[in-house]
Amino acid sequence: MSGFKETDQAPHVVAEPQWEHRAAFTKLADELAHDFNNVLTSIMGSTEILRGRMQCDMDDEQELDTIRKEAERAAHILRRLTASSDRALLTEAVQQNGALDEEQEKEMNDAAQSGAIRVLLAEDDDSVRSCASLALRRAGYHVTACASGVDAWDVFQMRPASFHLLVTDLSMPVLDGASLIQRARLLRPRLRVLLISGYCDDRIAFDLISRGEAGFLPKPFALKQLLDHVRGQLSIAA
Repeated sequence: MSGFKETDQAPHVVAEPQWEHRAAFTKLADELAHDFNNVLTSIMGSTEILRGRMQCDMDDEQELDTIRKEAERAAHILRRLTASSDRALLTEAVQQNGALDEEQEKEMNDAAQSGAIRVLLAEDDDSVRSCASLALRRAGYHVTACASGVDAWDVFQMRPASFHLLVTDLSMPVLDGASLIQRARLLRPRLRVLLISGYCDDRIAFDLISRGEAGFLPKPFALKQLLDHVRGQLSIAA
C-alpha cells in the first residue's frame, strides 16, 4: 500500500510568476519584430533600387509607390504593436541630431564623389546588407561589407585607420554591434559610428546615442534615410 495518508498534503507547486511569462512574450515579440523589420527594410530598399534601374512608365511608378507605401504602413503598424517608452525616448534622441546645413551637405557629397570616404558595414541579414551596400556605393562611398560582427572586427583591426565610418547592426551572433563598437573604439577612440537595428526596444542603442557615442537608424528604413544618417555622422568633427 502507498504510504500516502489522507492527512498528507500534495507537494506545493509554485506557479511561475506572471512577469516571467510577460518577459518571455516580450522577448519573442522583439525577436519577431527584428526579423520583420529586416524584411521590410529589404522590400523598401529593393523598391528604391529597382526604381533607379528601370525606365518606368506611369503604371510602373504607381505600382512601385504602392509597394513602398504598403511597406511603410506595415512598419507603422509594427511600431504601434511594439511601442514602448524606451523607444519613444530613443526616437526623440535621434530626432535631436538635426539635419545637415547646405555647406556640410556639399562637403560630404564632394568627399564621397572623390572616393575619399571609406565605410565599414556590418550586417548579418543578406538582403539588408546588399541593399545598403549598393546604395552607399552608388552615393560614392567606398564600402567594405561584412556578414557578421566577427568578420567586421577582423577587417577593422588589420587597418583601423582606413575607415571613416562604421555602420553596424545591433543584433548579430557571436559579436553584436555594441561589442563591435567597443572593440573598434579601443583602436580608434573617435571613430564615427551609425547603429542600425530592427529591435523596437533598444536600451543599448539609447545608452550609446545618449552619450553621443553613436548615431542610430531604426529599421525599417528607406535608403535615402540611410544616406542622410551616414552624411550626418560624417559631418561630426573627429
